[in-house]
Amino acid sequence: MSKAILPLIMITLSLTGCSSKRSLLKRVAKNGDLLSLNEINYENSMVDVSFEKIDKLINSEEKFVFYLMSKECHACVDFKDVITSYVQDTNTLVYRMDILGDDESYNLSPDFQAFYDKYDEYFFINHKIQTPQVYVVKGVNVAEQVPFSRYAQKWMFKKAMSEYVKAEKFSTFTSVDSYNKFKEFNTNKKYITLLVDENNTEVWDLYKKYVSDFKSSNYEVACIYLNDSNKAAFTEMFGEQTFYAKYTYKDNVADANKDNIEEFIKKYL
Repeated sequence: MSKAILPLIMITLSLTGCSSKRSLLKRVAKNGDLLSLNEINYENSMVDVSFEKIDKLINSEEKFVFYLMSKECHACVDFKDVITSYVQDTNTLVYRMDILGDDESYNLSPDFQAFYDKYDEYFFINHKIQTPQVYVVKGVNVAEQVPFSRYAQKWMFKKAMSEYVKAEKFSTFTSVDSYNKFKEFNTNKKYITLLVDENNTEVWDLYKKYVSDFKSSNYEVACIYLNDSNKAAFTEMFGEQTFYAKYTYKDNVADANKDNIEEFIKKYL
């Protein structure tokens, strides 16, 4: 669906350099919350994102997959099975935003309007909003559009995405049940836990500074995003922490907070 109501100049930058560097730059997070699901479907396979969250991600310089859609878009309906299959096969973390609000007026949602007002020059061409559209985003200067011509078949879309991103060894969590599943799967392996309070500006700045170190780790990393809905549950597990890192291997455990995080990274990552 195209709407010629918003302006948009897309800046697409191609990644260059040797293959090893490209492989590193392709890394994106896995959706750890999928671990505790009995079935992955269109409704639960992606994370519905607010403007506040997408704004934080863009300004963190973290590479991520962003899916722009509309519930009134026939092409989006056709694309449901394709993108769901991609997540089922790869566990890639995909952030999803509906351009329309919840009412029947077909007005743009407040979250999308705020997103457009701030980031139109990076995401859109000639004032048009097109859905479905999958982007690979890194910072405020890189927003690559995965070509719509490659959305028709599951295998075609998966192959296209493999040229842009690879989900590996860094999983995000908001669910205690899913994090417990992660620990079970890694009982006899070395792994890292990173806990980040999304609503704490100082903590989020630390996350932006160090997330690339955790993403490039050779260990599995569980990154827990604390928010209003899960903070009480994770507080029981970790205490009153807002930024916390923990290395675990059987009975060998080491941890760090914001005061000694650099020493932790040098030793364990």
